[in-house]
Amino acid sequence: MESIHTVPDLLRRWVRTDPDRVALAVDGGGTLTYRGWEERSNAVAHGLLGRGLRPGDAAALLFDNREWIEYAVAYLGVLKVGGIAVPLSGRMTEPELALALDHCTPVGLVHAGRRTVSGVSGWVASVADLVDDGVLGPVPGSVRPGDICEVLYTSGTTGRPKGVASTHQHSVRPLVEAPHWYPERWAASAGRTYLHANSIGSAAGQLRLLEPLGPLGMTTLALPVFDAERFCTLLAEHRVAVVQLVPTMALTILDIGAHERHDLSGVQTVVFGCAPLPASAVPDLARAFPAATLVNMYELSEARHVGTYAVCGDGPNAAVGRPRGATEVRITGSDGREVSRGEIGEIRLRWAGLGPHSYYRDPSATDAVFGDGWTRTGDAGRLDEHGHLTLVDRLKDVIISAGQSISSVEIEDVLFQHPAVSEAVVFGLPHRIHGEEVAAAVVLNDGGATVEQVRAFVADRLSRHKVPRLVFAVEAIPRNRNGKPLKRELRDRFGSVDATPTDATTDELPDRSSSAKASEPDRERVVRALWSQVLGTEPGPNDNFFDLGGDSVRASQLAARICDEFGVRLTVGELFEHPTVGAVADLISDVARAGRPAPPPIRRLPRVPLTQPRSPS
Repeated sequence: MESIHTVPDLLRRWVRTDPDRVALAVDGGGTLTYRGWEERSNAVAHGLLGRGLRPGDAAALLFDNREWIEYAVAYLGVLKVGGIAVPLSGRMTEPELALALDHCTPVGLVHAGRRTVSGVSGWVASVADLVDDGVLGPVPGSVRPGDICEVLYTSGTTGRPKGVASTHQHSVRPLVEAPHWYPERWAASAGRTYLHANSIGSAAGQLRLLEPLGPLGMTTLALPVFDAERFCTLLAEHRVAVVQLVPTMALTILDIGAHERHDLSGVQTVVFGCAPLPASAVPDLARAFPAATLVNMYELSEARHVGTYAVCGDGPNAAVGRPRGATEVRITGSDGREVSRGEIGEIRLRWAGLGPHSYYRDPSATDAVFGDGWTRTGDAGRLDEHGHLTLVDRLKDVIISAGQSISSVEIEDVLFQHPAVSEAVVFGLPHRIHGEEVAAAVVLNDGGATVEQVRAFVADRLSRHKVPRLVFAVEAIPRNRNGKPLKRELRDRFGSVDATPTDATTDELPDRSSSAKASEPDRERVVRALWSQVLGTEPGPNDNFFDLGGDSVRASQLAARICDEFGVRLTVGELFEHPTVGAVADLISDVARAGRPAPPPIRRLPRVPLTQPRSPS
């Protein structure tokens, strides 16, 4: 068998065995075969060499979720030169982008050609520019397994994102060894389609990027913006075998009943990750995906591929499973020594025979987290006598909302920049679907500002998902004798964010049969009430749904409520384009006049795979 030591080796293997099969697809954005991936990334690599990229140089890659194909081509192009790819999300704000660029100091930045990029000290080029400048032939030079191939920025407890550096070995070895640990049903999905709605620049997104290069050779199909209805449509239309969902997405599918309108019986495996899956949701999810094995994953950005998996129903409900592959797990006390089975301590992980990751250009942080060869997770857990790992709590001060890890310290740093804020604490409040929502308690100077102004201040400086959904003005922050904020006391005081506001109850909503024909003021009143149910806040006439904390998941929920009340189906994309109450009300009227129907109860669609199953020899 051929030697495979680097990520480009993985791609070349599939080019030799099945060059014209689709490796990547984007809903509404085309497809990329293995041959196309190889040839276009070769051209990009030559274009990068022409711009002076050399082994060990960092190149920033700035793409949004519509641009997976261009991103994949650019990523492999950088790696073929021996460079370090730095994936950056198109969702990042200018201050966040500036922090990352200042830290990694790339020699240049690659994008898809659909944006204006500023603040880069080196060159800026689109994928098309690089392809036009390059040639299709092989790339000269050699890439070593121990070379750093990628730096992925992730939120940490310090508030300043850290760059997790991975070598080719970190990506290749777990993929090559995957057949030895895949659940049986998952392994049976070789050559089928894997659907996800992960973001470029996230750890989960990187796993999906590399999925087609693994031994199962699965085609990854990306949905750029999560829409529960569209997600389920794709599951049925494309004979999708494996699905990756964060629990928030899964609960949204259940919440709006999308699974009842589509045939999901072809799905063989549903993988949950990025946040704990509520055990209470498993029976409903099992009914929604009747032929699927439900798999709960536990892993970190700092230890990608390394972690545990649990087949739901096997072992304790709260467990996140046993070690997968060559993963080793140990539980340690505050002194760093391993504790007995059943005792709670910090979870530490490693892949046997493979060195840990590192933090790029941060030796002190690297030593603190990876110094002894084990990755300190910052999570508290315990191992039972059968080797099942149970996650007890998070030691790190990180909020997990809708599957995204959010640093409370980063948000607090921004709050303290507001001149009217004298004290600030950011914490998570329980939410039935999202797991947690970001909340903040602030002490304001007399007459300095309102909580709405403070929230708007944060929204101008951080990505949408980091902006506190709720900001509470308090007279003082509760603290212990050492001055540490008592976040548990704040959580107890403010409760959850699931309650529907009293001014947005369903009693105010008219009968569905007459809603779409209602007058403009009545339509706007109903939309405002539905909006309040989803966001927990009363919108003003010109407020933007997404500036007030809306995202694709909440937009799916709003679309479902609109369908229930008005009998018309709006897409998440349309809500992005019509983000105010008035615009949504007008859109409902337009759609109703056009006669677009609501979704039928069940659609039994012909299953058309993107590719025919085939594995490499």
